[in-house]
Amino acid sequence: VSGSVTYLPLYEQAVLGASPTEAGMALAPMLVSWPIASTLAGRALPRVGYRPLVRGGALVSAVSAGLLLAALQARLGLAALGACVALLGVGMGVTSVAAMIAVQETAAFRERGVATASNMFSRTIGGALAVGGMGAVIAGAVGAHASPELLNELLGPERGRGLAPDVIATLSGDLAAGAGQAFAVLVCLAVVGALVGLAFPHMPPPTRAPEAGAEDGGGA
Repeated sequence: VSGSVTYLPLYEQAVLGASPTEAGMALAPMLVSWPIASTLAGRALPRVGYRPLVRGGALVSAVSAGLLLAALQARLGLAALGACVALLGVGMGVTSVAAMIAVQETAAFRERGVATASNMFSRTIGGALAVGGMGAVIAGAVGAHASPELLNELLGPERGRGLAPDVIATLSGDLAAGAGQAFAVLVCLAVVGALVGLAFPHMPPPTRAPEAGAEDGGGA
């Protein structure tokens, strides 16, 4: 997810010619779908358990990553990319909340803070490594033809208006190729995540806290 948030706007600006605002808005569907999916997954967790949510969310994430790569390769518009990232947000929202609560449930009460922090730390480190790896792939694709000055002009407020058309075409083509390779890495990571999700062990669903008055027969 960190890789798509970092590099999808760059692709949209450099290849599709979107403005910075339009590129940012293409990520907005994920910001909506993720919390909605997390909320619904949290409500469903006591009924369906951890495994179906982790497995289903991981599979949805892998499928959405594949669709996103296909949309990039076909150079589809911002609406199609927004739909892909919305689906990615659904998968990640379902998986993250189920996995987080599972970690907390398996830890002793006095260790839940450490368990939660370790989960978040691992996710942050994984995202940073993914962003760095995808960035190295994109840099390798554009390094032969692009200097930092040319890229800054292409992605700056003027959006490459001072560059020759053949230079813009070359830079856009290199960035498109690099983004395709980088998002292929993202697909591989998502597939690995789906396989790990399929191996998620069976755990009994969390029990609901007793409602007020349940222990004394409802009062009165």
